[in-house]
Amino acid sequence: MSSMKGVIFNIKKYALHDGPGIRTTVFFKGCALSCWWCHNPEGISQSIEPSCGIPGREVSVTELVNELKKDWIFYEESKGGITISGGEPLMQPEFLLHLMEKIHSVMDVSVTLDTSGFAPWKTIEKIKDKIDLFLYDIKLLDDELHQKYTGVSNKQILSNFKKLDKEGKNLIIRFPIIPGLTDNPSNIDQMCTWMQSLSRTNEIHLLPYHKIAKAKYQKLKLEYRLQNLEAPSTKQLEELSRKFEDIGFLVNIGG
Repeated sequence: MSSMKGVIFNIKKYALHDGPGIRTTVFFKGCALSCWWCHNPEGISQSIEPSCGIPGREVSVTELVNELKKDWIFYEESKGGITISGGEPLMQPEFLLHLMEKIHSVMDVSVTLDTSGFAPWKTIEKIKDKIDLFLYDIKLLDDELHQKYTGVSNKQILSNFKKLDKEGKNLIIRFPIIPGLTDNPSNIDQMCTWMQSLSRTNEIHLLPYHKIAKAKYQKLKLEYRLQNLEAPSTKQLEELSRKFEDIGFLVNIGG
């Protein structure tokens, strides 16, 4: 199935914040979530958008793997690898599956999946043993608020995480720090309680909100719903770090 095609919108070489070592990150197009703070709005639609600044393109598994092989030396020397991000890679499950199978057949390299976890368990079940590391977003524990700010329920997301954790998969929680939304005391308390219920996962990355994507929304003629929001302060991030460290988690700010 090397001729199978999928839709991507970017390939980022020499990536340093998408998993360990030097990595090449492939951004799949399409996401079922519509997070108010999304920093890749060009990745929400799965369609190729000619009028968009970053329209996306169709690629075959073979074409993509040939491109990824060019950076093999960097993966080997830095203990890095390939990260599949988005959008949401699980929106293109068959393409994702065949891409990972092809990668593993031609390169001895680690594969990381950056995901919201919003997919049927049967989709994740097919790919979970081909993933070396899951960078898994957890945003809001209150389901009503999760639906308001992301457009979908968190029930499937949390259930899938628990199943992967119970199986001993390598998971890192990615927690976006959105002032006034995800960093409120209630959500932090719920996060801590939920994290303490996990079997094996013990690491969390705090991803501070930033305004870098604002220009993208203007180009795409999309509403930017966090116009007046400021980035969290260093003091705020340090306080949150201590809270998560106090329950036994390794904490990294910025991924």
